[in-house]
Amino acid sequence: MSATVNSRDVAEQHKALNAAIDAANAAMQAADEEKRPLTTEERTKIDGYLASAREARDKITAASSTGDVRAELQAMIEARATLVAGPSAKPGLVTTALKSLGQQYIESAAMEFIKAGHAKGSQWSTPPVELLAATLTEDPASGGKLLFPQQLPGIMQPAYQVPKVVDLFAQATTDAASISYLVEKSHTNAADVVAEGGVKPESALTFDAVTEAVRKIATWLPVSEEMLADVSQIRAYIDARLRLFVDLKVEDEVINGSGVAPHLTGILTRPGLSPALALGTGENTADVVFRQAMTIMTTTFLMPDAVVLNPADWAGVVVLKDLNGVYYGPGMFNGLPSPSMWGLTVVPTTGMAQGTGLVGAFKVGGQYWKRQGIVVQASNSHADFFIKNLVAIRAETRGMLAIYRPAAFGTVTGLTSGLATPAGAGATRDSGDSGNGGTRRRAA
Repeated sequence: MSATVNSRDVAEQHKALNAAIDAANAAMQAADEEKRPLTTEERTKIDGYLASAREARDKITAASSTGDVRAELQAMIEARATLVAGPSAKPGLVTTALKSLGQQYIESAAMEFIKAGHAKGSQWSTPPVELLAATLTEDPASGGKLLFPQQLPGIMQPAYQVPKVVDLFAQATTDAASISYLVEKSHTNAADVVAEGGVKPESALTFDAVTEAVRKIATWLPVSEEMLADVSQIRAYIDARLRLFVDLKVEDEVINGSGVAPHLTGILTRPGLSPALALGTGENTADVVFRQAMTIMTTTFLMPDAVVLNPADWAGVVVLKDLNGVYYGPGMFNGLPSPSMWGLTVVPTTGMAQGTGLVGAFKVGGQYWKRQGIVVQASNSHADFFIKNLVAIRAETRGMLAIYRPAAFGTVTGLTSGLATPAGAGATRDSGDSGNGGTRRRAA
């Protein structure tokens, strides 16, 4: 049985070795075919493949000598059994020689079953055999801990919401540290019919000049050089996580930034937004969202293109039912509906407080300016990191949110969560309900 196990282990390690080599070679060939150097991400992946290949190679080498080690261990077990029952045993002391695994099997009922000729035909089984090796224990002086937990490859990454609100805006880049733009403050439309030779009425527009500074959002993480060297792909994992952390903070600043340095000025803190509309009696979230969308369109002549909701409020929309209790949407036996309402894209995000939603013409009403995309850098020059073999990995970005038409955005309030338990939910038992013959009615 030992030889079989060893053969299977070796075969699996050969497969792992070949898979790692093929993956590294494919990544290298992709860069060669495009006649370019390897990117940082490609180099990290290839380093991981090579580490896996080296590990498989070492295991194959170690497995080749397993048979010799096992044979030597068996000889020591038998030798110890002889010493225990040998002539040096004290008089009157009852001793029992420890038998080898092979000897135990020969003397077992299973072996007698086979010797008696019962092991014939296409279907048969022997009595159970219990083989004892009392000299091989978890004690460090004996066999030690030979059972190891199974190690799953990779790192199990916790889930985070995917940033999306910033993507609703038009995107642009800048080389400046601040951006100035004009925002229409008020207007007077005096256009009218005019008789021949008559005086034309004068219209008026007033503007506010707005200057906003590009802000920086950053984070960093200390990592030991040993960790970076010993754990394959850990650098790529950390880079990706730090990028996500920065993205999540950008998401929050775009929605809720106070505008007080060094914060961005978010949408909800802008002056001049379309007046907030509260959920009316008999209305649901879809109703008040439609009212706000039409209010924005009639006052700014811009058609909203998206709605931002807390996931709990979006859940309240998905589970809406008619008077017969039938879902307006696809229902529970279909896939989740694509996030949209009245043809507007819906972005569920925890960056929006529960109970409040945002309706807006994002693409034409505002723009997100990037001074610098997310950059990840590493250095050991921080404090005493050099002498401690530590590396600081930093991720940062710089950007600014410009809102050209504040009135193109408006909030809706008083929304109902779809995650809260409805009042009176559940069922009650009628007074005539007894055993299996009773009836149930829904609670009012």
